[in-house]
This record gives sequence, C-alpha cells and structure tokens, in this order.
Amino acid sequence: MPMARPALAVGISLALLETLNDIGASEFLGVQTLTVTVYTTWISRSDLSAAAQIACMMLMFIFLILTLEFYGRRKQGFSSRSLREIQPTRVQGWRGWLLGGVISLPVLLGFLAPVLFLMWESAKRIGDENPLSSSLLSALQNTLSLAAGTTLVVVCVSMLVAWSARHSAADNAMPGFRRGVMRLASLGYAVPGTILAIGFLTPAMAVDRWLADLLDVRGLPLMSAGILLVICCAMRFQAIAIGALDSGLGRIPPSLEQASRLLGENGAGTFARVHFPLLRPALVSSALLVFADAMKELPTTLLLRPVNFETLATLLYAEAARGTYEEGAIAALMIVLAGTLPVILLVRHQMTRRG
Repeated sequence: MPMARPALAVGISLALLETLNDIGASEFLGVQTLTVTVYTTWISRSDLSAAAQIACMMLMFIFLILTLEFYGRRKQGFSSRSLREIQPTRVQGWRGWLLGGVISLPVLLGFLAPVLFLMWESAKRIGDENPLSSSLLSALQNTLSLAAGTTLVVVCVSMLVAWSARHSAADNAMPGFRRGVMRLASLGYAVPGTILAIGFLTPAMAVDRWLADLLDVRGLPLMSAGILLVICCAMRFQAIAIGALDSGLGRIPPSLEQASRLLGENGAGTFARVHFPLLRPALVSSALLVFADAMKELPTTLLLRPVNFETLATLLYAEAARGTYEEGAIAALMIVLAGTLPVILLVRHQMTRRG
C-alpha cells in the first residue's frame, strides 16, 4: 500500500475533479451539486454575481483538497531497486474466474451495457430515411473544429512551457520554476469548466468591446468566433499535454543536445532534428487525449459557445433535457467512439514499443 500511494492519490484526485466538473449526469439524476447550482444560477436565473460567489466557494474547496494532498506527499519519495518490468501473476482455478468477474464488472456495467443500448437505438434510427440530419452533421463538424483548435493550441503552448521548464532546470536559473509550472498547469484541470467560464467571461467581454470599437464591428469578436471557447478549453486540458511532454523531454539525455550544439546547431535546429523526432510519441499521445477530452467537454461549451453553435455534447444535453434520450443515441455513440479510439491507439502503441 505505501508503494501504491502515488497511483492511488492520482486516481482519487482525477475521480474527484471529474465529479466536480460534471453537469449532465448530476442534473438529470437529480443530484444538486455546486457545479449544477452555478450553471442554473447563471443561465436560469441570470444572476452572474451569485454564480460567481458559489464558484469562489468551490475554488476554496478545490484548493483545500490540493493543499491537503501536497502536504500529505511532502518529504516522501518512492523508488524501485529493480529496473525490470513487473511480471503479472497468473491466477488459476475459481480464484481466477472470481477475480476476472470482479474486475470486469465495472467495464460491463459502466461501458458495455450503455454502449450496447446506444448501438441498439442507433441501429433503429439508421433504418430511417435520414438518420444523419443536418443538425447532427453540423454538430459533428463543430465538435471536430473545436477539438482540433483546442488540440493545436494546447500542444503548441505545452511544448513551449515544457521546453522552457526543462532549460530553466538545466541552467539552474530558477530552481523552482519547473515545479511551479507543473503545479500551475494542473490547476486548469482541477478547476471545473463552469468556474473557468465565469472567470474568463468578464475580462473577455471587456476585451471584446475594445476590439469591437477598434475594428469598428458589431458584436463580440472573441465570443462570436468561438476563440474564447477554444482558449478556455485549452486552459482546462493544458495539464494533460504538459505532463506527457515534460515526461518525454525528461527521457531525452542532455548529452544529445550537447552533442548537437557542439556540431554547430542552434536551439531551433536542435529541437527540429533531435528533440522533435524523439518527442513524436509523446506529442501524438497528448494530442489524442486532448482531442478526445475536448470532443466531450460539456460545461465550458454550454456556457461560452457562440449563438447557434451546437456540438455533439450540447446536442445530446438538449435531447436529454427534452426527455428524448433515445434521439441522441447516434450523437452519444459518436462521442463514445471519439473517446475510445485514442485509447485503442495508445494501447497498441505501447504494446508495439514493448514488443
């Protein structure tokens, strides 16, 4: 148990943060969480100040959790004397069947059963004359555009931040810079999308008004073009890419960069010829994870989307709000496939590297 504590802490933290960010399941199952209260106070009652006050309470709770976890882990280190990969233990007989059944139960109830229901409902609607309506195709196009834009911004910014953190640590210019950057990046994922949207809205509207006066245009350029939505989603998923890229950079020996510099390459050439090829697996994996998360992001998209901008997640939310759950089966199945394909590709990539 002591050796498994870091993995357990990460898993529990992710589960808590995902639960805090949830709107759809909590609202439709009748669970009045603080996140749902923030959303309903802002949208249904049009009271942004009250929603901001509730959001501040949630922020205090989140920082309390992160602080307790940080002080619980301080002065603790975990290492392994063996460099060999841990081999799985084969369990025979009835114990093996029992263990396999217990492990498979969450997958069966939480994934296979809902997916089979969605496939059944989708198959019934595919038999119709026009199963892929114009609204569904438009939502799919908007979802792919949002996910692609968010992924591009996240990967570029994360690469810059991870690169700067590595060089500051190597030069000993700012000893705590790398650690501080990693903690700051993780805050975006820790804060629910509703709170991020509230925090971005007021300054973004001020910037939008300034841009509208400067460019002599009507409306709010940042919000109407979806730029604010992409920025907010990028802030939320920054930790995923930064963690993967920082880990990938950490596996590259400094001697390779030193050899490249001795051969006359500058910083850009060293990155293009040495670091980028070695970082390609980390870049691909982080991009896939961010793309999948951005496709199914609901709270931020609901609050900051432009007018008449529907994604698969918001379309499914609207069908559920009307009580026509089955009509959103195709959209839900698309979201499931979008989240499953990156996982399959990552598992195949890891198995190929091990093989």
